[in-house]
Amino acid sequence: MRLPSIGIGTWAIGGPYWTDGESTGWGGLLDDQDSIEGLRLAIDNGLRHIDTADVYGHGRSERLVAKALADGQPDIVIASKVGFVATSAPSVFSPENIRFQLQQTLRNLRVETVDIYYAHHCDFGPDDMFLDAAVEEFGRLKSEGLIKSIALSGYSASDLIRVANALKPDFIQSWASIEHPEFIHQDGPLANYMLENDIGFVAMMPFGQGRLLGKYDPKQPPAFEPGDNRNGNFEFSSDSLASLQPRLEILREHFGPTPSDLIAPALGFLLKHPVVVSVVPGFRNSSQIRDLLEAISKPYTDTDHAIVQKAFPFAERHQHPWEG
Repeated sequence: MRLPSIGIGTWAIGGPYWTDGESTGWGGLLDDQDSIEGLRLAIDNGLRHIDTADVYGHGRSERLVAKALADGQPDIVIASKVGFVATSAPSVFSPENIRFQLQQTLRNLRVETVDIYYAHHCDFGPDDMFLDAAVEEFGRLKSEGLIKSIALSGYSASDLIRVANALKPDFIQSWASIEHPEFIHQDGPLANYMLENDIGFVAMMPFGQGRLLGKYDPKQPPAFEPGDNRNGNFEFSSDSLASLQPRLEILREHFGPTPSDLIAPALGFLLKHPVVVSVVPGFRNSSQIRDLLEAISKPYTDTDHAIVQKAFPFAERHQHPWEG
């Protein structure tokens, strides 16, 4: 399956929610109708890869995608995920739970098949005790035509490679940005593995949840409400935001002073990497979709790439807060 180079992520429009007592959603006011309009605007302008998950707002994001596609869009690639919504099954990756959650996803999306179905993380129990049965169930779902491609999401290169050896995914998804390119970096273990096994990388959080667009003032660091995954994240502290400013200033001098000016280099940098087949920036409102559409019309040159690498040298990267 060939993916559009730019898609749309729907995590943020799911709103605030909790997983095992931890804030894992997004806070702030949301307008569902505006979210639907944003999705339709993206689709109408060629962004035809929509990434969602059962856990995003516990079905809210999937249902919004369904409403945006109410008129029928047969050439849209829809991806969803399983792995964070538990039932009475022994594991989120027990065959019965995988199938149950997919059935709910199909109902939420109002479709008969999901184009890409991800295992949302790499925890298959002690000693991967649920992995073999999960691999078999993903295969059955594909043979039944309920999913078209099997994929994997995760948060460490070693975990992703370990599980991918069994699951044989078509795609791997995780974070990637100008600040955190470790999974896609040339000669990195995961990048080499994906190239050797013909696996495409789908990059999420390309803007560092807004940090890399310069949206936050280190003198007034943001405070996030309960249910927001950024609540307590050290990357949004005053010290972390302050250390980021000199790097952003290099980008501003070349690309422009506003947050929207920094969208194009953030995306262009990722797509320069051979393993990256698609980038799925998230959004909270239709205005952000309009900014995104304007940005992707701009060229990204070798000179631009050199500027980004100067501002964010790989050797100076720090550990991602989710890395483990």
